Amino acid sequence: MAGARGAAAAAGGARPRHRPSPPSIRCTSSSSPPELTEAPPEQLVVFPSDDAVLKCAASGHPAPRFRWTRDGRPFPSPSLSPAELAGVSVSPGGGTLVINASLAGRLQGRFRCEATNALGTAVSPESRVIAETPPQWPKEKVTPVTVEEGDPVVLPCEPPRAPWPPRSTGSTAESCTLPRTRG
Repeated sequence: MAGARGAAAAAGGARPRHRPSPPSIRCTSSSSPPELTEAPPEQLVVFPSDDAVLKCAASGHPAPRFRWTRDGRPFPSPSLSPAELAGVSVSPGGGTLVINASLAGRLQGRFRCEATNALGTAVSPESRVIAETPPQWPKEKVTPVTVEEGDPVVLPCEPPRAPWPPRSTGSTAESCTLPRTRG
């Protein structure tokens, strides 16, 4: 008889025991700490007519908030005048810092970008902003030079020094010819 029950069970007469499988657990995390995708340059030389633009971008979820420091202190700082504050901006939803050309000379220094969310903070390397001033040519006594057309001439020129070391660009010519102008 035991064999008959077994045969009946095999033929579908008895129901097999069904154990419910445990609920599947999937761990997905869409959260991530900030990671810099763009950082300001190590050094930025700003000329008098140019705004200082320091780019900073980061990925992360939730979206990171951006903050800047200048010489180790929060920037822009409350100590700036209203006119200075009006000349400084950080792009909405991003981290690009723009300092108006008229302020760049007063606000040069060492800048750093920080991108922060609930999971952490990413910090950029330091960026040194140097505001170049227009060259101040010393008054020099200019002696007139008279030459015949077609004769070679060398004119002395002593430009003022720049705040950074000069770079050579690889010209090996010993002399050059200036174009003639008629007039």
